Amino acid sequence: MAYKELDAEKQKELISYIKQLPLNIEVTCNGKQYLLVHGSPASMYKKELGQYVDKTEYAVWNRFDPQVDEFDSDKTLICGHTPTIHLFPKVPMEVFRARNVLYIDCGCAYPTYEGGRLACLCLETGNISYSTF
Repeated sequence: MAYKELDAEKQKELISYIKQLPLNIEVTCNGKQYLLVHGSPASMYKKELGQYVDKTEYAVWNRFDPQVDEFDSDKTLICGHTPTIHLFPKVPMEVFRARNVLYIDCGCAYPTYEGGRLACLCLETGNISYSTF
């Protein structure tokens, strides 16, 4: 059900639920460690840069850039938020890897834009599947 179709009480409940979710999630699968983020690791937020008002805004809206940002960790970083076409102009969009960072946003919100589609990464096997709209 779409958010706008919910009554005011249900909207409040949903917002409250979302606010209590973690900004990033650490996962271990088959002995390998991953950090799952929407936009960027919250730990990389620097208030002095001034672009974002807080760590939450940074973690959600910053686009981790493999050409500028470095993720120095023994974990693999898995990012959403940035359609891979912005990083690697390939049609159809595909999961993109840069060192120990995987970008999995393949533009499913834009199926008519540059071949946008949903990508699914299985951490157990490493297999990647794509939707066919």
